[in-house]
Amino acid sequence: MLAVFIDELGAGFAEYVEPASKIILSLTSYSANDSIRTNCAGALSGLIKSVKEAQPGNQAVLYEMGKAFNENLFTAIKSETETEVLISQVQAMKDCCDEIGPGFLNAEQIEFLSKNLIEMIASSLQRIVENEKMKHEEVEDEDDELEEGDLALLKEENNNEHDLQLSIAEMFGVLFKHHKDLVAPLVTELRQNVLPNALSSEEQKRNKFGLFILDDMVEHLGPAYFGEQDFNTIVETICKYAGHKSASLRQASGYGIGMIAQCSGAAFAARGEMCLQALKQVIEFQMTAKTEEKKIKVQQFHHAKDNGIAGLGKVIMYQKDFVMQNQAMAADIITHWLSLLPIHHDMEEGYQQYDLLAEMFQADPNYINGPDNRNLQQVIKIIGDVLESKYLSEEKNTKAKLVAILKGLQTGAADVLQNTVVNVLSAEARARIEAALQ
Repeated sequence: MLAVFIDELGAGFAEYVEPASKIILSLTSYSANDSIRTNCAGALSGLIKSVKEAQPGNQAVLYEMGKAFNENLFTAIKSETETEVLISQVQAMKDCCDEIGPGFLNAEQIEFLSKNLIEMIASSLQRIVENEKMKHEEVEDEDDELEEGDLALLKEENNNEHDLQLSIAEMFGVLFKHHKDLVAPLVTELRQNVLPNALSSEEQKRNKFGLFILDDMVEHLGPAYFGEQDFNTIVETICKYAGHKSASLRQASGYGIGMIAQCSGAAFAARGEMCLQALKQVIEFQMTAKTEEKKIKVQQFHHAKDNGIAGLGKVIMYQKDFVMQNQAMAADIITHWLSLLPIHHDMEEGYQQYDLLAEMFQADPNYINGPDNRNLQQVIKIIGDVLESKYLSEEKNTKAKLVAILKGLQTGAADVLQNTVVNVLSAEARARIEAALQ
């Protein structure tokens, strides 16, 4: 309940942060209950957020809180035996560091943190090895044989270990994001030792761990951080997984290619064709009969495809010069992207795509509409489909941008707008647009 109060009240909880911190920090190592340890770790970033909102600009207080929280979490991690709780503790450390932002850690602290996180990965991998050994150990009699429930438990434990490694990968991403100038030793260690081990593994979850780190390197460090050949290797590696049978790897690949487009600037052009071909693989990958049998597999499949569509949208948004170097190719790419919208499954990607569409249309309608307004009807159809708050980013005020486009069409392309609303849209989409125009 205390954790709920912290999250819901935000700045309104600031005056209670000090006594609440004492309670929570005293329980992060509470040995009698896993859930208490998990919830206490998860509440810490909310305390920082509360103070941050109540005292904007007071970084000294945030640094002090972050130091105390991290030291407490490290102590808890050292004695923790449950992997699920370890995940919550690493995520708590990541969330605290992300909430505090740049300047929180110095070079020595990052070195210490990096070393411990990499040791945690090694320990996690060793626990997986030990679990696998148990499956194949010879037993003295049939009473010692592992039953189906035992095997399922070992599988769950291994999945938890891989989730822990992904949480650590996300922690590396936060270090890249906020301490770019101090992470060179960590980046070197990851590229020389950790990543080769992960990406050469036959275990898909290890590949996913490696891709998460590469995606964050592209997003937060960018091409200028690496040499030409090194950055090319990173891009090639991300693209390599675009046609993988694992949906989670295709999803990570599609996301990474979108980040390459968004964050590479002029360095994208030399790798543009490779990236477009990889996105084509992500988007056009066909669902198998085996995938159709499981709801969660179907969901993963669609999320991977949505990330490919989003990646294509980011190429169109952030690499306009590359796209427009060939007029025919530009028209085909943009038309194809619009035909794939709206996104139906990965709502976070959907929020971004509709905002990108609105911004590009407002900046240069001809770029989006193409020759002879060939795409205008589809743009109107997309707007009609998504013109609800639940589909749109309130933070970026996307709805107002889309409504502004419709009102501009009332004077600039009234006939196309009217024809589309009356003859093409569903009744629900028609009602949304009519309400917006009123």
